[in-house]
Amino acid sequence: MPLWWKTPRRQAYRLSFSSLCVEPAEPPDAAAGTRRSAPSWRVRHSCKPEEDRAGAKPRELYGCTGDQTCIVSPIGAEIRSRKQSRRHGCNRPSISASDGARETGNMQDLFWNPLSINYLVEMIVIGVQAAFFATRLRLALREKRDIRGAALLVVTFVASFGLIFGQFLSFSLPTDDVDYVIPWISMAGSAAMAGLVLYALYFNERPALGKSGQRVTVFIYVAVVLFETAIATARLGYLADGHVVYRDHWTNVPYSLGFLGVHVFFVLHLVRAMARERDVRLRAALAPSLVALLWPFRVLSHDAAAARAFFYFGLTPLFILVLQLARYSGVIDWRWMEIISGWTAIVIYSSFTLVYLNYVPERSSFRIKVVGLTLVTILSIASGMSWLIGSAYSEAYVDAEGLKSRTALRFDPQSDGAYRAAPAAFSFDTGFGRKLPMEGEENARVELPFDFPFFGNTYRDLFVGNAGMAGFNEPLEWRNILHRFGPQPAMFLAAVDLREDRSGIPDHEPSGVYFEGDANGAVISWMNMASVSRTDQHYTFQLRLHPTGVIEMAFAEIPDRPAYDFYRIDAAPVLTGIVPAFADRQVATLQFTSGLPYAGKPGEGIVDRHFLAFRAYLNRIFEPVAFYILAASLIVILVFPLFFHINLIRPLQELIQGVRQIMGGKLSTDIRVFHHDEIGYLASSFNEMATAQNQLVQTLEDKVAARTAEASEFAAKNARLEERNHLARELHDAVSQTLFTANLMADKLPDLLKKNPEQALHTLTQMQQLNRDALTEMRHLLLELRPQDLATYPFGKLLADIVGDFERRNDIAIELLIDGDAVLPGDVQLALSRIAQECLANVARHAQASSVSVYFDAVGGQALLAVADDGRGFNPGETWPGHIGVQVMNERIRKIGGTLEIRSAPGSGTTVTAIWIEDGDD
Repeated sequence: MPLWWKTPRRQAYRLSFSSLCVEPAEPPDAAAGTRRSAPSWRVRHSCKPEEDRAGAKPRELYGCTGDQTCIVSPIGAEIRSRKQSRRHGCNRPSISASDGARETGNMQDLFWNPLSINYLVEMIVIGVQAAFFATRLRLALREKRDIRGAALLVVTFVASFGLIFGQFLSFSLPTDDVDYVIPWISMAGSAAMAGLVLYALYFNERPALGKSGQRVTVFIYVAVVLFETAIATARLGYLADGHVVYRDHWTNVPYSLGFLGVHVFFVLHLVRAMARERDVRLRAALAPSLVALLWPFRVLSHDAAAARAFFYFGLTPLFILVLQLARYSGVIDWRWMEIISGWTAIVIYSSFTLVYLNYVPERSSFRIKVVGLTLVTILSIASGMSWLIGSAYSEAYVDAEGLKSRTALRFDPQSDGAYRAAPAAFSFDTGFGRKLPMEGEENARVELPFDFPFFGNTYRDLFVGNAGMAGFNEPLEWRNILHRFGPQPAMFLAAVDLREDRSGIPDHEPSGVYFEGDANGAVISWMNMASVSRTDQHYTFQLRLHPTGVIEMAFAEIPDRPAYDFYRIDAAPVLTGIVPAFADRQVATLQFTSGLPYAGKPGEGIVDRHFLAFRAYLNRIFEPVAFYILAASLIVILVFPLFFHINLIRPLQELIQGVRQIMGGKLSTDIRVFHHDEIGYLASSFNEMATAQNQLVQTLEDKVAARTAEASEFAAKNARLEERNHLARELHDAVSQTLFTANLMADKLPDLLKKNPEQALHTLTQMQQLNRDALTEMRHLLLELRPQDLATYPFGKLLADIVGDFERRNDIAIELLIDGDAVLPGDVQLALSRIAQECLANVARHAQASSVSVYFDAVGGQALLAVADDGRGFNPGETWPGHIGVQVMNERIRKIGGTLEIRSAPGSGTTVTAIWIEDGDD
């Protein structure tokens, strides 16, 4: 594991050894049983006698003397080395001494466990999302749009990554370093909260507040971040003296209330979108917005739906709060709570990105969704499995090198201020003395009957803790103990969270913490104390202090398998030993079962950190899991996009492009089939469909052409038949009737000549007129049969002939006005002439008019014909059975692409206007 987390005072060197012997390199004439205050050490491959190596000189791997820091192997290798050394007859202590009050000895930089795996998974998910939003910001900068929103999302997810990274370190770093990280977690969380709230404020580039409101909101959330930064800085200042200071509860209020801004601003965006959609005021849109929030299935506009979706996202953290409450109330086991919380956190961040992709244009969103879903699924499964595995391995853990029942330790002060630690014969004083009342942090203050020397100072006041530890100067607190043993000089027997519990204990046996002392010594006894987390496990041990400074620890009852828990450090013995005051503290960490006796340096504490072995045990299990997760994530992030592009995106794009071409009419398009899967089947089906459609279209075109020819021939026959019928009607109604009338008059003419010559002369004149009218009608019929002949005369001349004929027939004077004359297309001149004739015929038959006017104007490709009279008029909206003149005129004008307007009312005359404008496409 690389050394990436260091403090300035740490001195650590590490090699990988398989079988070592670490032994003092003392001069040959050293007195037996004596040790130098600054011992020298040598490291050999084996502890076998030198003659086993055929007289070869033992090869030293590394030596350190004086104040140098010795090199040791990791915990697992060290334990194996000790076992091998004992088998070879060498029982020398393996020791690591280091400057500073931190976890020393066989120490590593990260301890993997289920919690760290859980946060690693969240870090990967959030890190990928932060990278995605960073690319969105780069795109926004290039396109110069929505830069503010993209930047705020980058801030939100980078700060969220810092938040999860801090939580990851708090469960993965050595306990000495954790408290340097924890203060900054809240600061990162406040920055993420501020970024998300401001994104909600400026959502869709439409701020939810005015400029003044925006300034106030930005100021408030920047102030919250600065406030959290000040708190973190102050907490770090206390760590310099070994004190761990927790946040006051009131400091969480700004953070908790600040997150409500997400809900407020997205609700405002929803109301504004609903108001725009309904074109109403904001107040009128409140009720529909509330209904839309309560009924998520209601279909909304794009902006309103996006605001509602982000509002729902803002509610998801409440689920984690409910889980926490369920955990504290005992409804749900903390292991399942952590699993569900981890999954929920992943869902929260992933759902935000999913909502963002659904409502913000993104051309590659499908691939991002698929890869993201794959990554989240794999990581969630790995996270859940790590918790299940972790619980099983934690319950199976046995601390072979930990505390044992009926054992004892002795710490003898030396003249140079150092202590010598060694095993001692077990003895247990039965005179327990008085029971100590525990107050505050479960500490009791007692006054020793003598001045007790301890690491160069003398003390009278002793603080005794429930948790199997005692110290001077100030009460012992767990939060301080876990940070480099706390600020006070202290003695630790087990350092496990204990309480008085008489369940299963006979009434005559004591339970609690007792003190007895006189001028010859003091005894503190922890009798039948139960573990807070496992009440079935009881501890009994004793601390004896002598006026000479000698410290004895006797362990009468220790559970065979203490319930170690990676979530609760104090559930089982954490450490055993003695430490000086925090300032310039030096501590040597070793395992008492195999590393004693040990003579420390002046002012150096000596401890056995039991929980460290448990963390190393978990690390050996979960370190491969961590590497697997990292490798799987890299494969998903780097390989899966390429896999999806080759097997999904590219075939889909080819399919979509081909479908578009087919829809555009290119039925001969052949869609490429990449793979014989579902998409390939769709492509093949579309190709077959397009081929069949193309053949059908070609067949239909041939059939349509044949049918069109038949229809054209049939229409021509019908047209000719219609022309004949029309000619027959016209000959019957006009020419035939005129000639018939003339014939009748000719038959009477001889009699009139005899009886009344003048009348006969008048009849003869009428006959002449009737013949001329018949000729005129014949001429019009011939022109209608041959409309191209109409184009040889200007329409004004034709109109004048029609007006003249009408005047002669009906003895009605007509005012004719022609402003502009032109030769119009034959079908136009025919239609307009027939309209003029129909209008004049209606005047003669129905109008009873005394005045008639006809107006015509033609210019360019336009013509206007108007016929007006002052007759009795009619209602254009009414229908007259047997009268179809108006319908015929409308049909004629529509055939040439013109319009017909009729203005009339009973008693107000009639005006018929026909307008023709040449079509530009003709």
